[in-house]
Amino acid sequence: MERLKLYRSGQVVGELTAEPEGLYLRFHARCDLCGEGMFRAFAVGQRGEVPLGVLEPVSGQLQLSRCLSRGQLAPAGQLLRGEVRRCGGEEERAWQLPPEEVWERMPLCRRLDRRQGALWQEKEQRLCLALPYEPSQAFPLPELFCLARVKRIGDQYYVVYTFDRQGRPVIS
Repeated sequence: MERLKLYRSGQVVGELTAEPEGLYLRFHARCDLCGEGMFRAFAVGQRGEVPLGVLEPVSGQLQLSRCLSRGQLAPAGQLLRGEVRRCGGEEERAWQLPPEEVWERMPLCRRLDRRQGALWQEKEQRLCLALPYEPSQAFPLPELFCLARVKRIGDQYYVVYTFDRQGRPVIS
């Protein structure tokens, strides 16, 4: 059985397990209640993600059990984590944990050392990186301060930087 962390907006909220059943994998997702509304779970791999379905409230938690064929999972590549997103919420759907290649492709991001809680979004031919922001802490990437915008994503504030497809910072 494979155990993966289950994230929501960059924070660990539960666990996703994948257990072999012949040609299939049985997924079990369990997490704390995430607020009002419906939430969908995703299995996130190196090359993409696969929707697992809508979580249902059971005994004070959100849970899901779903069986998928290995063929359905193949396009996502090796599984890295699970994610929970609000159904129909554009912000929840669009932001996700940065793929490994972000840290390699973006020279400025290499210095961040895969910063805990960073989020990533591709939007309108632009690449956006959101770094957790606490006013009492040092500002992330201070040399790009003029290009930053502070934005609330989920329950937390982030400093958002926008880059072009070549990894150069741009004004958003």
